[in-house]
Amino acid sequence: MPFSNESFNVVMCGLATHHMNVPRMLSEIRRVLKSGGRISLADAGGSSLWRLSVIKFIIRMAAFLYFLAVENISRAWAEAAGRKRAMTEKNFALLYEMEAIALLHKVFVAQAALEWILADPVITSPIIRATSVEQPNEVSAL
Repeated sequence: MPFSNESFNVVMCGLATHHMNVPRMLSEIRRVLKSGGRISLADAGGSSLWRLSVIKFIIRMAAFLYFLAVENISRAWAEAAGRKRAMTEKNFALLYEMEAIALLHKVFVAQAALEWILADPVITSPIIRATSVEQPNEVSAL
């Protein structure tokens, strides 16, 4: 980022993390944050169905076509590539591990994921996005 070290009290990144080299992005955020500064990250979730090649292709094509229509070709390629980086075997392995932990503890996956996030002292306020009417109740059972 073209900013001096320790330039900001707050850095926010919304729905862009899956497009980036995350270790490099976090390193840059840390560099430009003032001591005691805050980071706010939000990104899209996924589904284990996204592991299927045909679903991956449909999602990437939908993203590409949408952004081609409303933005431009560069944005369309960036969005399609971002979906590819988000749907990795490493991310699916993490999802399956979280499902196993939830099953072991007899809780919803969202609850297990939230507990995992809250165990990190760096995270002060996770943001929860519901994908179904039932999900807020599932998470609030904590």
